[in-house]
Amino acid sequence: PAILELLAKGNVNTVHLYADATEEILAAGKKYGIMFQIDVHARKGTSADYIRKWKNHPSVLSWYTYDETFTTEWGRSHLAEIRKTIADGQAADPYHPVVMLENVHGMNYVTEKGLDFPGKIPTLDYYAYPPSSNVELWNNYSKAILSFGEQDGRPAWAVPFMSGYAFHASRDMSPAE
Repeated sequence: PAILELLAKGNVNTVHLYADATEEILAAGKKYGIMFQIDVHARKGTSADYIRKWKNHPSVLSWYTYDETFTTEWGRSHLAEIRKTIADGQAADPYHPVVMLENVHGMNYVTEKGLDFPGKIPTLDYYAYPPSSNVELWNNYSKAILSFGEQDGRPAWAVPFMSGYAFHASRDMSPAE
C-alpha cells in the first residue's frame, strides 16, 4: 500500500499486479485512485475461479492471462487452451476485459497464420529502446496491433518499454523522454 501511495503521487493510475490480489492491496488502489490489471497467471482450470473472487472489486480494470505466449512452441500448439482460458475468464466476468499480451514476434506469428488475436483487447509490448529499435518501428507495430480489432471494433493496448530491459539493455530514461 505504501508503494501505491507513492505511485499515485507520481500520477500513476494503473498498475499491473503480478502478485496475488489481496483485499489490502486492492483497497489501497481504491483509496489512491489506482486501477489494476490483475495477472491470473493462466491458472489451468482455476483462472475463472480467481476472477470470480475479485470481479466486483472497484479497483479491477482487467484480467491478464498469458504473456508472450505465441513466441513459444507451447503457445503455438495450445491455441485452443489459450482461447478457452480467456473465454472462461470472460464468462466469469463479462464487465472487465480478459486479455493476453504478445510481443512483436508472437504478433507476427498470429498475423502470418491468419489467426485472430485472443481476448477482448489485443495487447502488444515492445522494447523500443535504441539501438535495436526506433519510433518508426514502434508506430508500425502499434498500427499492426490495432488491425486485429478493426473488424469487430475492439480497441488495442500498446505498451512501449522506452527505458530498456533490466537484464540486457538497462538504461534510465533521459529528462527529455
